[in-house]
Amino acid sequence: MKIILIFVALALSRSVVLARELEIAVAKTAPASATECFVGDLQQESGLLLRGRSREALAVGRYRLHVPLALAPFGDASISGVEIVIQAGAQTRTVGRLQFAEPDVFTDVPVDFVVSQPGKVPVKVTWSFQSRKSQRHRNQTQVPPTIDDSLVPEDETQLEGEGDLVPLTTARTRSKRLLGQEPYIELLSPLVVTSVQTDRVVYQPGQTGTVDVVVRNLGAVPVRAELTVECRHGLAAAQVLATTALDVPAGGSNSWRGPLILREMYWGAEIRAQTRLPDGRESGQSAVFAVATNFWQVALLAGQADNRGLTFKDPAHAEAQIRQWRAQGFTGFECFFWAECDFSGFTPQREDFFGGQTQYTHSISGTKNLIDAAHRCGMAATVYANLWGTDGAVGFETMRRHPEWIANGGFYTEVLDYWPGMYAKKIPPPHAWYYTNLVQDDTNSLAAIRYHAAQLVASHRQFGWDGVRYDSYFSNEWTKKATKLTRELVEREVPGFQFGYNSLIEADHRVGALDIMCSGGGMVMAEDIRQERSPSLQSYAQALIHWRDLVWPHNGHLGPLYTGHAVPEKTPATVATALDAVYVSAVMLATGSHPYYRALESDLGQHQRHALRYAEFIWDNRMRPVSQPEQVVTFGGMNPAPFLCWQPLVRKLNRGGDQRRIVIHLLNIPADYKFYSNHALQTPPLIRDLPVTVHLPADAQVTGSWSLCPLPESRHERLSDKTTNGTVTVRLPELRFFQTIVIDYTSREALP
Repeated sequence: MKIILIFVALALSRSVVLARELEIAVAKTAPASATECFVGDLQQESGLLLRGRSREALAVGRYRLHVPLALAPFGDASISGVEIVIQAGAQTRTVGRLQFAEPDVFTDVPVDFVVSQPGKVPVKVTWSFQSRKSQRHRNQTQVPPTIDDSLVPEDETQLEGEGDLVPLTTARTRSKRLLGQEPYIELLSPLVVTSVQTDRVVYQPGQTGTVDVVVRNLGAVPVRAELTVECRHGLAAAQVLATTALDVPAGGSNSWRGPLILREMYWGAEIRAQTRLPDGRESGQSAVFAVATNFWQVALLAGQADNRGLTFKDPAHAEAQIRQWRAQGFTGFECFFWAECDFSGFTPQREDFFGGQTQYTHSISGTKNLIDAAHRCGMAATVYANLWGTDGAVGFETMRRHPEWIANGGFYTEVLDYWPGMYAKKIPPPHAWYYTNLVQDDTNSLAAIRYHAAQLVASHRQFGWDGVRYDSYFSNEWTKKATKLTRELVEREVPGFQFGYNSLIEADHRVGALDIMCSGGGMVMAEDIRQERSPSLQSYAQALIHWRDLVWPHNGHLGPLYTGHAVPEKTPATVATALDAVYVSAVMLATGSHPYYRALESDLGQHQRHALRYAEFIWDNRMRPVSQPEQVVTFGGMNPAPFLCWQPLVRKLNRGGDQRRIVIHLLNIPADYKFYSNHALQTPPLIRDLPVTVHLPADAQVTGSWSLCPLPESRHERLSDKTTNGTVTVRLPELRFFQTIVIDYTSREALP
């Protein structure tokens, strides 16, 4: 009796009012009524929006809970950190402010769940502010009494009226509100395509690949379904790989494997596997890949973590790392600070060794394991190097043997004693930078360059590197000679070996070095740009556009360093928001940039996947600017158009003969947006039914027009178009942050 009384007292002290349980119907569409809703007052720390159970006992199988939610107001920092948790049976989904594009407009937030035992399935929607909770717990001086959370959950503390349906007009009188309309449950196909995978991420033209599809039956009875597997490439082409009946046992799986013939295919593509039951229910999944001669064309490169060279001695660890990078959407990796000397030591002789510049630990077998695992699935591996001098123990030995190659350096002589002690495991490797600089003449230094080129060739034969990326690359007349000679010597021995450079692009352009650097489709990396150092998103975008327009005419590719959620340097710690990641990822793709080392945003959208699937509309460096874009493209009555840097993001392409294309990247992002300062997650208004008119030559005939969008999932959609005397108008149904318009047409005349 005492226990019961204590519980009642605690419950009353917390003002807990348990909401009535909803009976949630199984239906194909939402309930008709939209005049009432559930309301949560976001001035509170947390709360319960609604709870209930399925109206009927659900059989074993797959289902989808639909919960229409709305949030308001936008641009309020006090509610931008809201976390909404939707629970359906054992499945949970958490969403935040950016899930909602417009205030007070209901958005369906679905949650797929599985029923493994027949019964009524519980459903609950709660909200909270984790930052407020953390602050509250920091301020507490006493530990509260322990309460059985199964009886009185903390997140169900309510105000009067919460948890019940109220008129929509009444709900919107709450100044900070989360609204929810009546949910419903949709019966899904019991089949789920659990895996679609090609044997390679990037293929060479004409290669034959293999596709594997795995289908699982989560229902209680065996089923026979029709499985269709398609290869989709470009915006209109599709090749059916298989249409077959597939029997899947209850609770079990079945698979399909077939060949992938890559005839007349280039750039990004996807494999789509779809199951269809006799009653029409479908389930599907897709995987993206690319076809390219030069891996830089579709480069999304990860960076090998520090001191992992010994870990990969175990082939299973190397395989796991490659699987992780592949799942994140990378097409290859760079191993930086790897070599015993980044100029003259690419062929280590001992199994365990230290990197020359930073003394990172590596091994021969671990490096081979990682590269071999990457190559088995079509991923590239590049080695880090420099062209200005030697470093590390091997570099100092090179200097001892060839003092005529060296002009000066930066190191203390006791470092010559470090390596024996490091190899003997008597002293830990220091993280330090020891280096020497080459002389720059036409005799001694070019002999050193020949030695360097021979080391690259030998390292390729020892390990299988696909390319090299130079660091700290400064151009002058000597560097141009050294670059040209290195490329000639290496490419003569290893055709297809690729080159990249950490470039000060303006300086390299001024001395006429970009043509030598970018020949063969080289990569120009821009390490010195950081979003955390940029005064605004516009200045960041303008820098990338300017560099792209210097690099692309030389057949090169642009690869800015992407720092992800970095904290600004030398400033008070702030919050790098999810919106920052969305905006930077959008700008990266719109400007034709290849992000280096980190994956693009994938929480709200699918920017990394979008980049590979639609590579030709993002990275095809044959595209050129349109003269006077304001006269070629107009946006209804918008004058000026509100899109960030849109004029240089209009590109044209001659596809051969009279086949032409125009690509328009639209960024609905404020020009004055500053990183790390928009904690309120203020976003520009959603643009609906946007007319886009393009003035083409009078004889132009449009063959297709599409929109491409990376969120909430990567996709493209056919647009209706109307052409009169070469002027074509398409209507974009909706523009939130970033979309691309592609118009293919025929014309004897080219745009200026």
